[in-house]
Amino acid sequence: MPGLPVFSVQDLSVKQIERYEQSESSDIAARDIAKCLGLEDYQHDAATAVCLDYVSYALNFATEASLSNEQSRKLLCFAQLLLKALAEGQSVEDLHTTLKQQLQSQEASIFLPKQIAQVAQFFGQGLFAHFKLYNFLLTQPQAHTEHEVSLQVETAKVQPLRDALSEEQWRQYNAKLAAEADARKQAEEAAEQERQLAEAQAAEQHAAEEAEAERQSKLTKPVQTLEEAVEQAVAQRVEAERKILESEYYQREVALLDTVARLEASIAAAPPAKKK
Repeated sequence: MPGLPVFSVQDLSVKQIERYEQSESSDIAARDIAKCLGLEDYQHDAATAVCLDYVSYALNFATEASLSNEQSRKLLCFAQLLLKALAEGQSVEDLHTTLKQQLQSQEASIFLPKQIAQVAQFFGQGLFAHFKLYNFLLTQPQAHTEHEVSLQVETAKVQPLRDALSEEQWRQYNAKLAAEADARKQAEEAAEQERQLAEAQAAEQHAAEEAEAERQSKLTKPVQTLEEAVEQAVAQRVEAERKILESEYYQREVALLDTVARLEASIAAAPPAKKK
Protein backbone atom coordinates (compact mmCIF):
# COMPACT_ATOMS: atom_id res chain seq x y z
CA MET A 1 0.00 0.00 0.00
CA PRO A 2 1.27 3.53 -0.79
CA GLY A 3 1.93 5.96 2.01
CA LEU A 4 4.61 7.55 4.07
CA PRO A 5 6.88 5.06 5.88
CA VAL A 6 6.64 5.34 9.63
CA PHE A 7 9.59 7.31 11.04
CA SER A 8 10.22 10.29 13.28
CA VAL A 9 13.07 12.78 12.98
CA GLN A 10 12.75 13.27 16.74
CA ASP A 11 14.58 9.95 17.05
CA LEU A 12 17.76 11.64 15.81
CA SER A 13 19.88 12.85 18.69
CA VAL A 14 22.29 15.77 18.57
CA LYS A 15 25.25 13.36 18.59
CA GLN A 16 23.84 11.44 15.65
CA ILE A 17 23.40 14.67 13.68
CA GLU A 18 26.98 15.69 14.50
CA ARG A 19 28.23 12.23 13.49
CA TYR A 20 26.41 12.58 10.16
CA GLU A 21 27.99 15.98 9.50
CA GLN A 22 31.48 14.68 10.32
CA SER A 23 31.21 11.42 8.37
CA GLU A 24 33.63 11.11 5.42
CA SER A 25 31.53 8.44 3.67
CA SER A 26 28.05 9.28 2.39
CA ASP A 27 27.13 5.58 2.30
CA ILE A 28 28.06 5.04 5.94
CA ALA A 29 26.30 8.25 6.98
CA ALA A 30 23.11 7.22 5.13
CA ARG A 31 23.22 3.75 6.69
CA ASP A 32 23.53 5.23 10.19
CA ILE A 33 20.64 7.65 9.64
CA ALA A 34 18.49 4.87 8.15
CA LYS A 35 19.14 2.70 11.21
CA CYS A 36 18.22 5.51 13.62
CA LEU A 37 14.98 6.33 11.76
CA GLY A 38 13.94 2.75 11.06
CA LEU A 39 14.33 3.24 7.29
CA GLU A 40 16.67 0.30 6.80
CA ASP A 41 14.71 -1.03 3.82
CA TYR A 42 15.81 1.94 1.67
CA GLN A 43 17.74 -0.30 -0.73
CA HIS A 44 14.61 -2.23 -1.76
CA ASP A 45 11.64 0.10 -1.17
CA ALA A 46 11.25 3.28 -3.25
CA ALA A 47 9.20 5.22 -0.70
CA THR A 48 11.67 4.44 2.08
CA ALA A 49 14.57 5.50 -0.14
CA VAL A 50 12.82 8.79 -0.93
CA CYS A 51 12.32 9.54 2.76
CA LEU A 52 15.95 8.78 3.58
CA ASP A 53 17.17 11.00 0.73
CA TYR A 54 14.81 13.74 1.85
CA VAL A 55 16.19 13.69 5.40
CA SER A 56 19.76 13.54 4.07
CA TYR A 57 19.16 16.59 1.88
CA ALA A 58 17.86 18.47 4.90
CA LEU A 59 20.90 17.52 6.98
CA ASN A 60 23.26 18.51 4.16
CA PHE A 61 21.51 21.87 3.85
CA ALA A 62 21.77 22.40 7.61
CA THR A 63 25.52 21.79 7.41
CA GLU A 64 25.99 24.14 4.44
CA ALA A 65 23.90 26.85 6.09
CA SER A 66 25.85 26.47 9.37
CA LEU A 67 22.68 25.86 11.38
CA SER A 68 23.01 25.00 15.05
CA ASN A 69 21.96 21.59 16.34
CA GLU A 70 18.68 23.00 17.64
CA GLN A 71 17.99 24.74 14.34
CA SER A 72 18.82 21.53 12.44
CA ARG A 73 16.34 19.52 14.52
CA LYS A 74 13.64 22.17 13.93
CA LEU A 75 14.34 22.13 10.20
CA LEU A 76 13.89 18.33 10.20
CA CYS A 77 10.56 18.72 12.00
CA PHE A 78 9.34 21.18 9.36
CA ALA A 79 10.55 18.82 6.62
CA GLN A 80 8.73 15.80 8.06
CA LEU A 81 5.57 17.82 8.59
CA LEU A 82 5.50 18.89 4.94
CA LEU A 83 6.29 15.40 3.67
CA LYS A 84 3.50 13.94 5.80
CA ALA A 85 1.04 16.52 4.49
CA LEU A 86 2.04 15.71 0.91
CA ALA A 87 1.58 11.97 1.50
CA GLU A 88 -1.89 12.66 2.94
CA GLY A 89 -2.93 14.33 -0.32
CA GLN A 90 -2.36 18.05 0.20
CA SER A 91 -2.00 20.08 -2.98
CA VAL A 92 1.06 22.13 -3.72
CA GLU A 93 -0.87 25.30 -2.82
CA ASP A 94 -1.84 23.80 0.55
CA LEU A 95 1.80 22.87 1.16
CA HIS A 96 2.85 26.45 0.46
CA THR A 97 0.35 27.62 3.07
CA THR A 98 1.58 25.04 5.58
CA LEU A 99 5.22 26.06 5.08
CA LYS A 100 4.32 29.75 5.40
CA GLN A 101 2.49 29.10 8.66
CA GLN A 102 5.42 27.15 10.06
CA LEU A 103 7.96 29.83 9.13
CA GLN A 104 5.77 32.50 10.75
CA SER A 105 5.12 30.49 13.91
CA GLN A 106 6.79 30.92 17.28
CA GLU A 107 8.77 27.73 16.65
CA ALA A 108 10.62 29.45 13.76
CA SER A 109 11.85 32.24 16.03
CA ILE A 110 15.09 30.31 16.55
CA PHE A 111 16.01 31.19 12.94
CA LEU A 112 17.41 34.54 11.86
CA PRO A 113 15.55 36.38 9.06
CA LYS A 114 18.31 35.42 6.62
CA GLN A 115 18.03 31.78 7.67
CA ILE A 116 14.23 31.88 7.21
CA ALA A 117 14.82 32.91 3.60
CA GLN A 118 17.37 30.12 3.16
CA VAL A 119 14.96 27.52 4.59
CA ALA A 120 12.18 28.70 2.27
CA GLN A 121 14.55 28.49 -0.69
CA PHE A 122 15.62 24.98 0.34
CA PHE A 123 12.06 23.66 0.33
CA GLY A 124 11.26 25.58 -2.86
CA GLN A 125 14.16 24.02 -4.77
CA GLY A 126 13.60 20.59 -3.29
CA LEU A 127 10.17 19.42 -2.19
CA PHE A 128 8.12 21.93 -4.20
CA ALA A 129 10.24 21.70 -7.33
CA HIS A 130 9.79 17.89 -7.34
CA PHE A 131 6.29 17.84 -5.91
CA LYS A 132 4.89 15.52 -8.60
CA LEU A 133 7.68 13.00 -8.09
CA TYR A 134 7.23 12.90 -4.31
CA ASN A 135 3.46 12.76 -4.73
CA PHE A 136 3.65 9.83 -7.13
CA LEU A 137 6.04 7.78 -5.01
CA LEU A 138 4.18 8.36 -1.76
CA THR A 139 0.57 8.15 -2.95
CA GLN A 140 0.61 5.64 -5.82
CA PRO A 141 1.03 1.85 -5.44
CA GLN A 142 4.48 0.71 -6.49
CA ALA A 143 5.12 -2.57 -8.29
CA HIS A 144 7.32 -5.02 -6.40
CA THR A 145 9.08 -8.02 -7.89
CA GLU A 146 10.38 -10.86 -5.77
CA HIS A 147 12.88 -13.45 -6.95
CA GLU A 148 13.85 -16.69 -5.28
CA VAL A 149 17.20 -18.23 -6.17
CA SER A 150 18.69 -21.51 -5.01
CA LEU A 151 22.44 -21.47 -4.52
CA GLN A 152 24.61 -24.55 -4.40
CA VAL A 153 27.16 -24.32 -1.63
CA GLU A 154 30.25 -26.51 -1.83
CA THR A 155 32.45 -27.35 1.11
CA ALA A 156 36.08 -26.49 0.61
CA LYS A 157 38.29 -29.52 0.00
CA VAL A 158 41.25 -29.53 2.36
CA GLN A 159 44.34 -31.32 1.08
CA PRO A 160 45.72 -34.11 3.33
CA LEU A 161 48.75 -33.26 5.42
CA ARG A 162 50.83 -35.91 3.65
CA ASP A 163 50.72 -33.70 0.53
CA ALA A 164 51.97 -30.64 2.43
CA LEU A 165 55.40 -29.17 1.64
CA SER A 166 58.21 -29.03 4.14
CA GLU A 167 59.61 -25.65 5.07
CA GLU A 168 62.66 -26.20 2.83
CA GLN A 169 60.46 -27.28 -0.08
CA TRP A 170 58.31 -24.21 0.47
CA ARG A 171 61.40 -21.97 0.32
CA GLN A 172 62.54 -23.69 -2.86
CA TYR A 173 59.10 -23.32 -4.39
CA ASN A 174 59.02 -19.58 -3.63
CA ALA A 175 62.57 -19.18 -4.89
CA LYS A 176 61.56 -20.88 -8.14
CA LEU A 177 58.57 -18.57 -8.52
CA ALA A 178 60.79 -15.54 -7.87
CA ALA A 179 63.37 -16.74 -10.42
CA GLU A 180 60.67 -17.30 -13.02
CA ALA A 181 59.22 -13.85 -12.37
CA ASP A 182 62.69 -12.30 -12.65
CA ALA A 183 63.33 -14.16 -15.92
CA ARG A 184 60.02 -12.96 -17.33
CA LYS A 185 60.86 -9.40 -16.32
CA GLN A 186 64.28 -9.58 -17.96
CA ALA A 187 62.76 -11.06 -21.12
CA GLU A 188 60.16 -8.29 -21.24
CA GLU A 189 62.86 -5.63 -20.73
CA ALA A 190 65.00 -7.18 -23.48
CA ALA A 191 62.02 -7.30 -25.83
CA GLU A 192 61.25 -3.67 -25.05
CA GLN A 193 64.85 -2.66 -25.76
CA GLU A 194 64.77 -4.53 -29.07
CA ARG A 195 61.52 -2.83 -29.97
CA GLN A 196 62.91 0.61 -29.17
CA LEU A 197 66.09 -0.16 -31.13
CA ALA A 198 64.06 -1.33 -34.13
CA GLU A 199 61.93 1.83 -33.97
CA ALA A 200 65.06 4.00 -33.78
CA GLN A 201 66.65 2.19 -36.74
CA ALA A 202 63.44 2.49 -38.74
CA ALA A 203 63.22 6.20 -37.97
CA GLU A 204 66.89 6.68 -38.91
CA GLN A 205 66.41 4.80 -42.18
CA HIS A 206 63.29 6.81 -42.97
CA ALA A 207 65.14 10.06 -42.34
CA ALA A 208 68.02 8.93 -44.56
CA GLU A 209 65.61 7.98 -47.35
CA GLU A 210 63.89 11.35 -47.14
CA ALA A 211 67.25 13.15 -47.22
CA GLU A 212 68.33 11.10 -50.25
CA ALA A 213 65.04 11.80 -52.03
CA GLU A 214 65.43 15.50 -51.37
CA ARG A 215 69.02 15.44 -52.65
CA GLN A 216 68.03 13.62 -55.81
CA SER A 217 65.21 16.10 -56.33
CA LYS A 218 67.66 18.97 -56.21
CA LEU A 219 69.86 17.23 -58.80
CA THR A 220 67.07 16.62 -61.31
CA LYS A 221 64.47 19.37 -60.86
CA PRO A 222 64.05 21.90 -63.69
CA VAL A 223 65.87 25.18 -63.02
CA GLN A 224 64.12 28.53 -63.28
CA THR A 225 66.87 31.03 -62.45
CA LEU A 226 70.60 31.43 -62.84
CA GLU A 227 71.09 30.89 -59.11
CA GLU A 228 69.21 27.58 -59.27
CA ALA A 229 71.30 26.53 -62.29
CA VAL A 230 74.54 27.27 -60.43
CA GLU A 231 73.28 25.48 -57.30
CA GLN A 232 72.27 22.41 -59.33
CA ALA A 233 75.61 22.33 -61.18
CA VAL A 234 77.50 22.43 -57.89
CA ALA A 235 75.27 19.68 -56.45
CA GLN A 236 75.81 17.49 -59.52
CA ARG A 237 79.58 18.00 -59.30
CA VAL A 238 79.56 17.08 -55.60
CA GLU A 239 77.45 14.01 -56.38
CA ALA A 240 79.93 12.88 -59.06
CA GLU A 241 82.86 13.31 -56.68
CA ARG A 242 80.96 11.39 -53.98
CA LYS A 243 80.41 8.44 -56.30
CA ILE A 244 84.11 8.41 -57.29
CA LEU A 245 85.15 8.41 -53.62
CA GLU A 246 82.65 5.66 -52.81
CA SER A 247 84.06 3.53 -55.62
CA GLU A 248 87.64 4.11 -54.47
CA TYR A 249 86.85 3.30 -50.85
CA TYR A 250 84.96 0.18 -51.90
CA GLN A 251 87.94 -1.05 -53.99
CA ARG A 252 90.32 -0.36 -51.08
CA GLU A 253 88.01 -2.26 -48.72
CA VAL A 254 87.89 -5.26 -51.06
CA ALA A 255 91.71 -5.26 -51.43
CA LEU A 256 92.18 -4.99 -47.66
CA LEU A 257 89.78 -7.86 -46.99
CA ASP A 258 91.61 -9.97 -49.60
CA THR A 259 94.95 -9.23 -47.94
CA VAL A 260 93.61 -10.15 -44.49
CA ALA A 261 92.17 -13.39 -45.85
CA ARG A 262 95.53 -14.39 -47.46
CA LEU A 263 97.39 -13.60 -44.23
CA GLU A 264 94.98 -15.72 -42.19
CA ALA A 265 95.36 -18.59 -44.68
CA SER A 266 99.17 -18.45 -44.56
CA ILE A 267 99.15 -18.43 -40.76
CA ALA A 268 96.84 -21.43 -40.66
CA ALA A 269 99.03 -23.33 -43.18
CA ALA A 270 102.32 -22.61 -41.40
CA PRO A 271 103.75 -25.50 -39.28
CA PRO A 272 103.59 -25.02 -35.51
CA ALA A 273 106.70 -23.57 -33.93
CA LYS A 274 108.90 -26.06 -32.11
CA LYS A 275 109.39 -25.64 -28.42
CA LYS A 276 112.97 -25.13 -27.25
